Amino acid sequence: MGLIEGLSDELRPFHLKVSLVEPAVFHTNFDARPPASPLAAYVSARQSMMQFVHEAVEQGPDPEHVARRIAQLAISAGFQPDDREDASLARDGLQQHNCQKISSLMSKFTLMIQKTKQSHDAQSRRGFALLSLLGSGCVCLTVLLLHFIQPDLNPLSRLVSQYALGKQGWLLTVGLMGFAVSAFTLACALAGTSNTIRLRIGVVLLSIWSLCAILAALFPTDPIPPRGPMSLSGMIHSIAANIGFFSLTGAILVCSGHLRAVFGRSAWTHVIFGLALASVLSLILFLIAFVVAVTFGLLIHGLFERLVIAVDLAWLSTVALLLLSFPTDQRERP
Repeated sequence: MGLIEGLSDELRPFHLKVSLVEPAVFHTNFDARPPASPLAAYVSARQSMMQFVHEAVEQGPDPEHVARRIAQLAISAGFQPDDREDASLARDGLQQHNCQKISSLMSKFTLMIQKTKQSHDAQSRRGFALLSLLGSGCVCLTVLLLHFIQPDLNPLSRLVSQYALGKQGWLLTVGLMGFAVSAFTLACALAGTSNTIRLRIGVVLLSIWSLCAILAALFPTDPIPPRGPMSLSGMIHSIAANIGFFSLTGAILVCSGHLRAVFGRSAWTHVIFGLALASVLSLILFLIAFVVAVTFGLLIHGLFERLVIAVDLAWLSTVALLLLSFPTDQRERP
């Protein structure tokens, strides 16, 4: 007992509690084993004591009570102070224990918020990707319908913008608005995958294309051949189209590199990167065809413009499908 009391005094400054359990006689196998080397001089005294111990043990209570008490001491939250110094130590220990509990609860709460935010971000990303896919489908549908509604326009020599001046020209306005929605919502979806400078540049370029597509929809092009000087509407349409096509191609290149860094080298990223290269090549061919049309009068630039639009829509749709098919609980990469 003296050893335990001394140990308790030495450990008290370190907020460690020492408890001494001194059980009486309980119903155990304590008396089952005799002394290993009994002395003959104590035979009678030993027999008398062993008889007493045996009877006491047989009548003793269940040792489970001792086990429960030891367990209570082991999980107790502190000790009772005997003086002011002990009270201060106990209070400090309790405060430290409470701080640890609060810190643990705050960590769990922060983790819960992060998981909720990640889940919400994943759902928002999938929603934006779905809107982008619907926007691309709207463009394809309206442009295809206009080819059947206005069969007099030669797809080889006439630009898609010319459909706005003919029968059911409002369909092209809807299609260009769909193109803007497709690019902008995809930019919103991609913005949630990372926060790198490269991705920011790609998002800005996609947003520029969206704005240019809206301007091209609101301000129709001039008829060809022109009936006089270029109108303000035709000028705005031409400038928006030129800036928009270059912005979209740049966005496709930048975002394709980002997607490869985030999702790794997979079948998805190989297709996306291949479409990015095709976008650059088709834009170059369109520019060459336009120069040839102006210089030599060979009008095939309409075909290459449609090729540019088709490749760009394919890229937008493929990226949207990638974001839709990717697991929502996938961890983001920096």
